[in-house]
Amino acid sequence: MAIRAASDRILAHVEFITTAKEGEFGVYKSILFLRTDLEGEAAKVWKSIAVDQADRFVKGQPVFLVPAQRKGKDTWDIELIDDSAALPAVPSAKAILPTVKPQSEAQSLSTEQKRAIAQYLDSRADLLQYCFQITNQKLAALDPHSQRAAAIELYRSATQKFNL
Repeated sequence: MAIRAASDRILAHVEFITTAKEGEFGVYKSILFLRTDLEGEAAKVWKSIAVDQADRFVKGQPVFLVPAQRKGKDTWDIELIDDSAALPAVPSAKAILPTVKPQSEAQSLSTEQKRAIAQYLDSRADLLQYCFQITNQKLAALDPHSQRAAAIELYRSATQKFNL
């Protein structure tokens, strides 16, 4: 059993998950984690993980990376962050923003469809605004960057839990 300090944990988020591949030790998926404390190539941490474990991850999901050693080599353990974690990682903009359809498809929407989309987006914006308010009230001791990350994670958790 390894004993680690909580300060050893590094915030990161899932940036990319490959399709399943066959390797020397069986079927696996590679997952790219981006550390929030570094930028560029230094922030990238790739892990090959068994498919059943890799399927527990989704793009944009915050995690903790914990330095570890196996067979004399430096590696990382991954800790999932539960909904009650105080400092979730900041997800990438790609994970938050929807994919924009080509303009020709958007123009073919009926007025009723456009109205329904507007109402949906308005309700999602209200939820996000509420998450920011709660974060500012309950986590006032955190820096603005961490408050923003926490609000986004609250938003993501609520939308997942209630299938919004």
